[in-house]
Amino acid sequence: MVPPSSPDRGRNAGLDLVRAVAIGLVLVGHGTLLFPQLPRIGSTTVLYVGGYFGVELFFVLSGFLIGGLLLRLFERHGFRPHARDILAFWQRRWWRTLPNYYLFLLLNLTLFGDWFGPTAWQWSHFLFMQNLAWPPGAVMPESWSLAVEEWSYLLLPMVLWLGVCCLGARPRALLTALLVLLTLALAARFGAVWVFDPSWDAGVRKVVALRLDAVAWGALMAYLMHYHAARMIARWRVWLALGAMFTLGNLLWLLAGVGQGFETLGHKTLLFSTTGMGLALLLPASYVYRPPSAWLSYGDFWCTGGGRKGWRILLIDHDQDLNQQEWIRHDRFYPPGSFTTRTPSH
Repeated sequence: MVPPSSPDRGRNAGLDLVRAVAIGLVLVGHGTLLFPQLPRIGSTTVLYVGGYFGVELFFVLSGFLIGGLLLRLFERHGFRPHARDILAFWQRRWWRTLPNYYLFLLLNLTLFGDWFGPTAWQWSHFLFMQNLAWPPGAVMPESWSLAVEEWSYLLLPMVLWLGVCCLGARPRALLTALLVLLTLALAARFGAVWVFDPSWDAGVRKVVALRLDAVAWGALMAYLMHYHAARMIARWRVWLALGAMFTLGNLLWLLAGVGQGFETLGHKTLLFSTTGMGLALLLPASYVYRPPSAWLSYGDFWCTGGGRKGWRILLIDHDQDLNQQEWIRHDRFYPPGSFTTRTPSH
């Protein structure tokens, strides 16, 4: 059973609300860079909390929506889609994301480079390899999250296809494939931290090879909502409570990392898994959310096709502005843990 969309507008208003929350978290988190007069502790905390949970929520929501599309694609073809069907899926994803990305990448490498100083061309950005297995570079560093999503779009159909090839053309094979992907991503983080001890942010959080489970958590929830919709929606309060508890725990865990420098093994490995799981558990509640009717017509532009494209352009533009603000006010950005030994100025 596929969960119903909003009967009023043919969409899920609850997921629109989730998207708005994610956008708000990212904007609030990065917006602290524009206010140097804010207390150092407060601005650093808001930056990490808003930026971290906003991006992670985007990952989960993206996985939920893309996972649903892939599940229906596999079902339509008896769980054995042809290569041309998967290629068509990739083409639709690429047409929705690549034009804007390449536009702003070229602006970064040309016009913005002339304004803010020479920027060396990094051809890896054109294939989303700027943070494949290493920290992102100095060119358009905010594109790390899009690289995680694009590689997830590329690999997720392959993982599901391998699942049905190895375990048979049945839904349980898709579930097993997702669980294996989640397990391998966590194991990869443990291995990388054990061998290389990378930094939490640039060395783990923003590395594609260590974050492929970020989108997969949403795909797992899409599977549960697709094949067990009635049961999941009937117990939405239970999942909401569990998701809220996990998210609150992850928030406190993140705050501890801000003060301690994210040096613990748990911060570099398990925190990402528990964050994705907690946020995914919040999604079933979106199917019982009904906004006031007056909001529906007002939200048409922002929550449907053209609005999503407008938000995408706004976010890329906003991230570019923030990137330049961070470059201009480099003395305003403090590494995690730096304020533990200094008294913040008010």
